[in-house]
Amino acid sequence: MFTNLFEGRSKCGLEKMMVLGTLAWVLSGALPAFADDDNSSKTLFVDDDKVQCPNAQYTEIQDAVLAAPSGATIHVCPGTYKKQVMIMKPLKIVADTGSILQPTGAIPNATNVNDSSPITALLLVSHTQGVSIDDLTVDGANSSPNACAPDYVGVMFQNASGELTHMAVRNIKLGTGLLGCQSGEGIFVQNSSQSLEVDISDSSVHDYQKTGILIDQKGSNATITHNYVTGLGSTPDIAQNGIQISRGASASVANNFVNNHLYSLCTSASCMAAFSANILVFHAASVSLRNNTTGTAQVGIYVQANNAQVQNNDVYDNKVFDGIDLIGNNNHAASNNVFHSDTAGILVAGNNNHVDGNTINEATNGVLLFPGSGNQVNGNKYFNVLVPTSNDPGPFTAVVRVSADRTALISPR
Repeated sequence: MFTNLFEGRSKCGLEKMMVLGTLAWVLSGALPAFADDDNSSKTLFVDDDKVQCPNAQYTEIQDAVLAAPSGATIHVCPGTYKKQVMIMKPLKIVADTGSILQPTGAIPNATNVNDSSPITALLLVSHTQGVSIDDLTVDGANSSPNACAPDYVGVMFQNASGELTHMAVRNIKLGTGLLGCQSGEGIFVQNSSQSLEVDISDSSVHDYQKTGILIDQKGSNATITHNYVTGLGSTPDIAQNGIQISRGASASVANNFVNNHLYSLCTSASCMAAFSANILVFHAASVSLRNNTTGTAQVGIYVQANNAQVQNNDVYDNKVFDGIDLIGNNNHAASNNVFHSDTAGILVAGNNNHVDGNTINEATNGVLLFPGSGNQVNGNKYFNVLVPTSNDPGPFTAVVRVSADRTALISPR
């Protein structure tokens, strides 16, 4: 039996990247090519069978990456590509619809900056800036690790910046009997030093084991817009999360659809082991959550941080707990629509939080306030709510505890 503590993932990074990450390519006699010249007009073509693009120079994306000068474009023709991809220089990858990166026999190519534990990323962007990838499917069905470690990731930006657009990331999970392992992130952004940003837009992320999109660690910044992030639904194996911003990271999260993250063993407010959130924020530096739609989780939007802006979101079908949790100071929830929350539409614990102009329909408590100072609740509309504004004498306990490979958020009840 595996531990299923809810959880934010607290993941990792890369100081030994140059050793582990390039080992496979070194052994094959190939090393990344770097160039100082302007190669923005240079395009290399890749086709797995050279049917759609008969004149393509390469049959694997990784081989083109190794050969390409910095600043070049790699055009990926339709096909299935079976080598992991590791990018360590500025490149633009433009894929035709039907291009699938589905590696077999994937190996660790990154390491955790916290504990040096290994990570297997199917597509890794490392120690570079300005990498863009468009219209590529990343499928982990053929490389699932047969143990809880290494951690399994679809697309990883580590100490790197760039953008992902029109991506499909799927099947980033372990095999039968391993679904309780705290592993399996669809897209993972993590920096250990300088501040770098990754833009993630118009993409589909689904069938991951732990977290759909994870932005973690100080210096990790992201703009996350117009993505569909879909969990496994009700499952007893693991407490999943959709989008997570954590441990000093910052992000703007807007116009996303995030749903189906439900830990089925958490069935009442007395469950203290684990629960799932569609959007999870804890100990983040700066977060804006606007115009997102989230449905079916124990908590729709969970914020344990300061100065977060939670505005104009539609939050529905919140099993056991709440639509929106504001835990911390100076957070602002405004103009959100919260439908069907078993406990509270919006929960507030901390100081100087503002809850203004929200619409709450069907909840035991509209706004549930725990002891704090300077909290303001104004102009909210309540429908089918037993108690519009209620005060809980507390104390409120929200504990984030850190273990060797993860953080676990213990239920506040």
